[in-house]
Amino acid sequence: MKARWGWALAAGLAGCASSGGPSADIETRLSPQARFADYKTYTWLMKPDYVSAEASQFIVDAIDAQLRQRGWTEVEQGDIGVVVQVATQNKQTIENTYTPAGGGYGMMPSYANMTTRAVAFREGTMAIDLFDTAAKQGVWRATASGALPPSKAQTREMVDAAIREMFAELPGGR
Repeated sequence: MKARWGWALAAGLAGCASSGGPSADIETRLSPQARFADYKTYTWLMKPDYVSAEASQFIVDAIDAQLRQRGWTEVEQGDIGVVVQVATQNKQTIENTYTPAGGGYGMMPSYANMTTRAVAFREGTMAIDLFDTAAKQGVWRATASGALPPSKAQTREMVDAAIREMFAELPGGR
C-alpha cells in the first residue's frame, strides 16, 4: 500500500450524499456496558497509517472535531482511547457493452457486437474504535467501506462527511 492512495481511501470511504458522489457502507456497533455519559476525555492510541501524513492528519482532525462537539477533551491519559485503521485494495470488474446490429427476433434486437473491458478500481475501509481505558475494553466501533473515486478534489469534503455520519451513531452527543 502506498501513501499516495491515502487521500483516495479517505475520499471513497466518506460518501458524499449531497453531491451524489460515491457513497460508503457505514456500520457502527457499541457495547451495552459502555458509560458514554461518563466519558469526558480521550487519547489517541493509534492514528491512521498506510496513508500520507497529510491524509492521516486530516482524518485525525475530523475525528477530533467530532469528539470535541461531544464535549470531550484530548488529554494524555483519557477515559477513551481512539484507534483508527485504514486499508485499501486494488480490484477489477468487467463491463460489457452491446451494440445493436438490427434484425433480431420479434421485439428483441440482435446484438452483433459486444465490447468487454476490464475496469480497475480501489476499494477502501476505515475503522474507528473507541476503548474504555479504565475497563480495557472496546465500547464503540464504526467502519466505512466503499469504492474509491479517482479524483482527489472531493476528498476533504467526503472524508469529513463519512466521519460525521459514523459519529452520528455515537451515543452521548451534545
